[in-house]
Amino acid sequence: MSQTEKLRSCNVSLLKAFILEAWQLAGPSALGWACATEKNIKEIASDSFLCKLVDDQNLRVFIARAGDKVIGFCALRRMDSQTSELAGIIVHQDHQGKGVGSSLFKVVKQEARAEFYRL
Repeated sequence: MSQTEKLRSCNVSLLKAFILEAWQLAGPSALGWACATEKNIKEIASDSFLCKLVDDQNLRVFIARAGDKVIGFCALRRMDSQTSELAGIIVHQDHQGKGVGSSLFKVVKQEARAEFYRL
């Protein structure tokens, strides 16, 4: 059973571990990681980059956890005062097909509606 929540500063290290492991397992040709390089992934998984995500007022990042391990994440980006976009959903290979992505999508839709955005 997974728990879905908004990314907070205290969870940045968990998301970092997820990104590094999931990319290593999936590889650069996998859906969600297209065109990524080792250099890109290291930058994206850096503490400074992830902390900026937490503080970005135009971005909402949500994580799905199983215990103390992140098993998926997604992002909602504000495009303008009325529109937002689903910036991506990534689920760990071992947890695909178990409703993790659906749970993340549900949370993103709720957040967008609560903030009066269109997806």
